[in-house]
Amino acid sequence: MKRVLLVDDDPLVLKMFRDGLIRHDFQVETASDGLEAMKALRVSRPDVAVLDLMMPKLTGVDVLKFIRSDKNLASLPVIVLSNSYINELAEGARVAGVQEALLKSQCTPSALVQAINEVLGLEDELTQSPAPLDRARRFPGHPTARDATLVSEEEVRRRAAVEFLRQGGETCAALKTLCAAVAAAPDVVQQTQGLEAFYRKVHFVTASAGVTGCQRIGKICSVLEALLFILIDQPAQLNVSVLRTLSSALELLQVLFQGTVNPAEEPLLNPQILVVDDDPLSNRLEVMALRRAQLQAYGIENPEAAFRRLQETHYDMILLDVEMPGLDGFEFCRRVRAVPKYHRTPIVYVTGHTDLETRAEGLLSGGNDVITKPIFPMELAVKAVTQLLRAGLPADELPD
Repeated sequence: MKRVLLVDDDPLVLKMFRDGLIRHDFQVETASDGLEAMKALRVSRPDVAVLDLMMPKLTGVDVLKFIRSDKNLASLPVIVLSNSYINELAEGARVAGVQEALLKSQCTPSALVQAINEVLGLEDELTQSPAPLDRARRFPGHPTARDATLVSEEEVRRRAAVEFLRQGGETCAALKTLCAAVAAAPDVVQQTQGLEAFYRKVHFVTASAGVTGCQRIGKICSVLEALLFILIDQPAQLNVSVLRTLSSALELLQVLFQGTVNPAEEPLLNPQILVVDDDPLSNRLEVMALRRAQLQAYGIENPEAAFRRLQETHYDMILLDVEMPGLDGFEFCRRVRAVPKYHRTPIVYVTGHTDLETRAEGLLSGGNDVITKPIFPMELAVKAVTQLLRAGLPADELPD
């Protein structure tokens, strides 16, 4: 019987993955953080370790470096569960050396079983159906295989999703309270403590959304989790704009909890975003920030050329500089709104102005939101995902 060390700080994730592995005759030991994992590894060497990258005390990358530096553990096969928005951690894991990396928000127990079997060279009935593992390696795109094991797993996920969604009101209320505490913190020390508490709660919701198959909730929570993770290390980045972005994301999350009925029927998010900014450096930075957040973004510096491109190719979101020569952002937005297919397309203004008059004019001219320069990349990612998910909801589900 092969031994697995499963490391994750979310009790729900640990239980679901542990139970799934035990059903496939694995012996499973669990650890709830990096320190606990290191203690377990010093006592005995498992056949494979499964590490969540984003954990308190020590990250999965810290544990991985410990493994590779220990002569008795250096060859231990490691599988990591990653958040697609934290590229630095994923890159750190790649450099340290892993056998497999899976998107946590898309990983099911079956996908993990398949990955372990591949890493250890084992045969299993699930190897005949690659869909769960493909889903975790990329984004969902294959139907669930119809064998008895997976049907049983889907029933477990369905029941967990019902309970997860039932607690949505309580979850959102707790998150809003934590966000308000961060905004009201009187100093950096208390602000950082508030960010850590806020992050832990979002981290748990992200993991729960992943294992229950609630893709839209998982998407907004994963990017929120990534933003908070960075803010803990860089609290100076927290400003009025970021707080407004956090608040807007939480409002959307509440709508998603209320509107989700069958997570399996939720549409996938694979948008095309156009960045219109005449400043080459700003344009490039905005495109890079969106691409790092796994969003397909393209930049055009000339607003007239950008408007022609919009008519030729459909885009799901527009990031728009306010001050541009010849055709400013407000007029550009008015023209776009006159095109029928762009009536509901999210348009976010990018501006160096922080005054409310600019914000009011932007919204009146058809924009959905504003973000200020210099761009904080992860705030932009949260704002983009929030607007894209919001645009995908039926009009009657949106708050007034």
